[in-house]
Amino acid sequence: MSESRSWDWDTKEKLVVNINDWKKKFIDIRELTPSDDGEKIAAVVQPEKGKF
Repeated sequence: MSESRSWDWDTKEKLVVNINDWKKKFIDIRELTPSDDGEKIAAVVQPEKGKF
């Protein structure tokens, strides 16, 4: 519970990642998964044809 004391409760909206940047860099993006605290996001990406 002490972790929640450091949270910024005044932030209404926060950009974690701009998915459009990923779309420019990777062929395919799947399974977007946020971390429990909402500060990070993970995804399966396809960097080039035939590879994941």
